[in-house]
Amino acid sequence: MHARRMSLVAGTVLALALASGCGSSSKSNASGSTTTSGGGVTVSTAASSGGTVVHVNLVDTKGLNGPMKLIADKSTVPAGKVTFIIKNTGTIEHELVVLKMTGNEAWNTMPVTYAGDPPAPVNSGGDKVSEANDELDTGSNLAPGTTRTMSGTLAAGSYALVCNIAKHYGLGMRAGLTVS
Repeated sequence: MHARRMSLVAGTVLALALASGCGSSSKSNASGSTTTSGGGVTVSTAASSGGTVVHVNLVDTKGLNGPMKLIADKSTVPAGKVTFIIKNTGTIEHELVVLKMTGNEAWNTMPVTYAGDPPAPVNSGGDKVSEANDELDTGSNLAPGTTRTMSGTLAAGSYALVCNIAKHYGLGMRAGLTVS
């Protein structure tokens, strides 16, 4: 009888552990999601993590010989964690840089007076905008047909989403983002 009770207690403890989600856990900063598995159940908290997802499409059809676009599916997001899913559907490499706007700057009329990498000021003929207020960036260029995810915490304010490869901002690769 004593062995039967011990077996029943052990079975109950095991059942409670499985029901409470005891198991393994993995986190991915790249995707902004957390997955927990245990007892044969997998739960993803990507949608309920409290963050906002912004899809960004980087577009060109003729490289530097035609217009370019940076299209974000949202122009306003709440302050806090923002995850950008960036897809390059163009024909050449692109990047995404999130710049915090200061003063009376406008995201679509920033001075293109920087050149080189890192940006170095020039008197005229620059091909890039200043990255002095860089909040987030892809870190490296995205080849055509690739997708990258990046996340960060953004405070309330105005931001410019830009591709800051030489000449791309001037050819139209820019969008505004308001964080409230």
